[in-house]
Amino acid sequence: GHKTGYYIDQRDNRRLARDIVARGAARAGRGPRCLNCFCYTGGFSIAMLAGGAELVHSIDSSAEALRVGAEHVALNQLEPGRARWEVADVFTALRALKAEGAQFDVIVLDLRLPGMHGLEVCQTLRQRGDGTPILILSALDAVQDRIEGLRLGADDYLGKPFDFAELVARIEALTRRPKLAPALPDRV
Repeated sequence: GHKTGYYIDQRDNRRLARDIVARGAARAGRGPRCLNCFCYTGGFSIAMLAGGAELVHSIDSSAEALRVGAEHVALNQLEPGRARWEVADVFTALRALKAEGAQFDVIVLDLRLPGMHGLEVCQTLRQRGDGTPILILSALDAVQDRIEGLRLGADDYLGKPFDFAELVARIEALTRRPKLAPALPDRV
């Protein structure tokens, strides 16, 4: 289940929330900068912000999902300036963010996206030389789905339903890894 101790799905587990916050506070340096593409927008943002994330930028095609996510961040008295909300499709948002020079430490990507498949997004990012760690978070949880996601460029794959503490731990592990070198130019 989705247990963070915050106001998500009417569940309340304060111990887990304290653990997430304590881990975030104990981590040296700044927390991760996360790009969230269609994955439990409010709950993900709350878990990551409580865990010490510097920034959570959520993309979703549903203005309602983003509005509820923003309300939950405010309700939990988390710093709203560390959360950004954008109604867009993934490719449009990624192009705009790249044009702005935005950089993220991790991308959390659902597979069931409006008008496209998340594996297409993952594969395109890798073909363009984007080395940002990608964690696929999907209800498509068969072994073959996980293998395909990892082979097409994802760094990790977590099936739904999941526990937010595990999601936070996986993101922490991905952001501890050294950054990949940028792609080599066609001509050296």
